[in-house]
Amino acid sequence: MKAIKFLLVAAMAAVATSAVAQDFNDPKFAKWGETADERKENILASSYLKEEVDNHNFNSAAAFLQQLLVNCPSASENIYANDIKVNCISLKENFFKYDDLAAGAVIDFKMTSKSNPER
Repeated sequence: MKAIKFLLVAAMAAVATSAVAQDFNDPKFAKWGETADERKENILASSYLKEEVDNHNFNSAAAFLQQLLVNCPSASENIYANDIKVNCISLKENFFKYDDLAAGAVIDFKMTSKSNPER
């Protein structure tokens, strides 16, 4: 039993070390911020955002989303819904009703990087 615990601890330490060893100076992370520290912080905020949404903590998720929109807008492309279709029917509103989805539905979002004030 002690050997299994030791192996699990060693495996977790190896994973943690590889996660910390990310080089955020790499150009592939450029959209996440100006400096390596900003990039690391914003990537973590993105992970926290997903976790909060998955856990239905929407108020907390909104704070992470706001942080990302302010600190790295180029990482948040196409955040506006230009067209929403439910079962191939375009909606005029920016929302849909539970009754439309309860029996099963196909939802299609056409996203864009610019808001449409007429929507």
